[in-house]
Amino acid sequence: MALRCTVAADVFDIGRCRPNSSESYFVDSNAWLWTTYLKASQGRHPPDKVQTTYYPCFIASAIKAGATLYTCGISLCELAGQIERTEHFVYTRGYGRPDLKEFRHNLLTERKHVVAEVSAAWVQVKSMSSLLDVAVDTVSVRDALSQFGQLALDVADLYIVETMKKKPVTSIITDDCDFAVVPGLTVFTANQRVLDAARLQGKLRA
Repeated sequence: MALRCTVAADVFDIGRCRPNSSESYFVDSNAWLWTTYLKASQGRHPPDKVQTTYYPCFIASAIKAGATLYTCGISLCELAGQIERTEHFVYTRGYGRPDLKEFRHNLLTERKHVVAEVSAAWVQVKSMSSLLDVAVDTVSVRDALSQFGQLALDVADLYIVETMKKKPVTSIITDDCDFAVVPGLTVFTANQRVLDAARLQGKLRA
C-alpha cells in the first residue's frame, strides 16, 4: 500500500546528499541499530541492503565531516528492545520456544549475552554522539498526549521530537516514515516510501 501521509518536513535522500559539517543531527534508533549491532540482519524482520549500507555510511560521513550527532535515552530503550528480540529470534529459530519472557528470565547465560550486546552497541552510540536529556514529567506527559492527537507519531517519537526542540536540533537521520509529518523537521532518510511521498508533495530537497 502506498504511504498516504501529509509530508510537512523537508526530506533529503541520504543516498544522494552529503552531511553538512556545520549541521547537528539526531540519530533515530533504527539507524543506530544497523550501525552498531552486527546481527541486525538476523532478526525476524531483517533490514534490506539499503538500510544496512546507507545509514552507517551517512553517519560515518557526518562524523568525518565534523557534524554533531545526538541521541537520547529513548533510543537506548528502542535499541535494547530490538537487540533482545533479535537475540531471542536467533536462539529460538525453528523451534518457537522459549517465548521472550522465558528467554529473559530462565536462560541466564543468554540473558548475559543480550546485556553484553546492548552494552557494546550503546558504547558505540555514546562514542559517536552526545546524549540529550528527556523530560518525563507532568508537563511533558500532557504535551505528548496533546500532540498525539495532532501528529501521526507514537508517544516515544513524540518525546524524541520534544527533546530535539529543546536543544534545538531540527535534523533527524531516520528510516521511520512518521517523522516526515512533523513541521519544522528536516528528515534524512533512505525510506523509499517517504522519498516518494515527499517527491509527490514537493517536499523532497536536493
